Amino acid sequence: AICSYDEHVQNLEELSTIDITDERSRDDVATLLFRSKKLRMLGVRANRGGNTHGVIPFLNELRKYNLESLIIESDLCGLDEWEPWPELRRFELTKLLPRVPESWASLDSLTHLDFAIRKIEATDVLVLGELPKLTVLNLLSWEREGSGSIVSSVGFQSLEVASFKWLFGGMWLHFQEGAMPKLLKLRLEFNAAETMMEHGIGKFPCNLTQVAVSISCQNSTQTDVQDVERAIRDQVATHPRSANLSLQLTKYEGPVKMKPSDYPQSPSALVPSTFS
Repeated sequence: AICSYDEHVQNLEELSTIDITDERSRDDVATLLFRSKKLRMLGVRANRGGNTHGVIPFLNELRKYNLESLIIESDLCGLDEWEPWPELRRFELTKLLPRVPESWASLDSLTHLDFAIRKIEATDVLVLGELPKLTVLNLLSWEREGSGSIVSSVGFQSLEVASFKWLFGGMWLHFQEGAMPKLLKLRLEFNAAETMMEHGIGKFPCNLTQVAVSISCQNSTQTDVQDVERAIRDQVATHPRSANLSLQLTKYEGPVKMKPSDYPQSPSALVPSTFS
């Protein structure tokens, strides 16, 4: 059992990843958390097939401990409305959400967020933009359709690293002038054919130092790809820091590369990690 190693428990700082789909494993983790003095990061796994009826109450119990980082690998339906606690600093979730829960706007301490959503809408962007300390955002959008979500100059005041990936569709973000004023690194991955370039992509954030763009050419004409590439390069060329702004642009055929185990239970595994 986890708790037989008492000599190591008090100095343990990170624990990942523990399966909590049976009562004994949940009891073991709870005992470890009670005894630990330094544990700040916890990763748990709870997928359908086991004894999952107690998982959500167990996650709610985690609020009692001083965890700063929580990683949840799960496909449970109850997570669609589950609320992380406001003191959490880092949150990663592999559950594919239908939307960004409005309750997330109260996560005032959150600095790192990694998750997947079926479709990015303007309301989702607004909720995420309200997070006052959000520094790193990795977001994957699953479905093709979008609604031209706007990133305004109002939100994302602390964001420094952002990654947006459209698994099966085009890019639907439009950056307003002054958006993401502290953003240094931006990664985009999308399909050329389904990106509506007549709306443009707006203005790249003013303090960018690195841009990485991956363009899927699946079902795209040469014109589709050229239009997208031209728009990206024009943004870099006219950027106020163009002399010091690096661009990494890659093109590839076929759908987004993915492992069978990633579909559809683990979409967050496909979210690009932060890049150096």
